Amino acid sequence: IKGAMVAMYRLQMDGKLPKDKQAALVKLEAFQKTLPDNLKSLQEEKAQLEVKLSAIREACIIAEVLAYPGVRVAFGIVYRDIQQERPKCKFDLEGCQVVMSEFHGD
Repeated sequence: IKGAMVAMYRLQMDGKLPKDKQAALVKLEAFQKTLPDNLKSLQEEKAQLEVKLSAIREACIIAEVLAYPGVRVAFGIVYRDIQQERPKCKFDLEGCQVVMSEFHGD
């Protein structure tokens, strides 16, 4: 944005900035003024998403008896489709992947 604005200011100083570019410059100036508020809002949203993500990371899904074919195990947008029966298994989220392991519960 700054680069485009500098180029337009140079043209404006030389009296060579067309009217349509003058309107674009006004819009760029207005947009630039909103950036700090947008950044603050995005940082707050990021913090909220990180809290939600940390809760998902600690979660697991347990099939105490059997996981059936056709079932989709999902942690938010990350999922794994079960293709065949799996007895006593546990599903965890590791990175961006759903990992299955044996479940040794009571």
